Amino acid sequence: MGKLTKLIAIPGFMQDEAAWDNLSDFVDEIFVARPATEQAASFDALCQELHKRVASNTDNQDRPALLGYSFGGRLALEYALRHADALGALIIESASFGPATEEERAAAAERNEAWARRIESESIEEVVQWWEALLIFADQQSLPTEAQEAQRAMRLRQDPQMLASLLRGAGVQQMQPQATHFEHLVACAQNCTPVHFIFGSDDAKYAALAAQLPKQIQCHEIKGGHNVHLGAPSEYRRILAGIMGA
Repeated sequence: MGKLTKLIAIPGFMQDEAAWDNLSDFVDEIFVARPATEQAASFDALCQELHKRVASNTDNQDRPALLGYSFGGRLALEYALRHADALGALIIESASFGPATEEERAAAAERNEAWARRIESESIEEVVQWWEALLIFADQQSLPTEAQEAQRAMRLRQDPQMLASLLRGAGVQQMQPQATHFEHLVACAQNCTPVHFIFGSDDAKYAALAAQLPKQIQCHEIKGGHNVHLGAPSEYRRILAGIMGA
């Protein structure tokens, strides 16, 4: 695999383009999942819109790399199921690869419906306060004040109805099974589309997932929590540079 010249990044849930500000020199285009207000969110519809962006960043045989963080990683995985041949590389940061069992799918559906109802019934200020208090974001409390304020401002900008729609229509419960993703990604790697998984060593859920991934998926561990591109940008940049061949 030669040098990759284009990188498209997808931010996480309750984020927008500003999520990648500290990697602006690496990222060529940012795709924010914004379902049309007149229709429910779905992976099919979001992947159709994403495919337009990928196509516009493809020059002859020069295929872009696709990077997704958390929710963005799940969308990137679903996109790769549909259009793996359009990608030069797939980079997943701290994201689920789909429900491992039907029990996990049911639990995710129940949780995301409860979260969607909470988002619909509370003010965005209350929602953001609750979201930032989740254990998965605990390490972000040690970030510099400026970085914390930027994260909060970005979350406060989000549309609650859109967030609820994403939880219902593009939550983990709507993904293809984990085994399907694993099998497909092994085939991708064997057919010259490298697959990378970046995770924080202190993010117990995704550190455990990394240990379960097929060997064809290249894992990169960074000291940090759930959002390692925010918490450890220097190491993240080093890994990205290696993937992109910079």
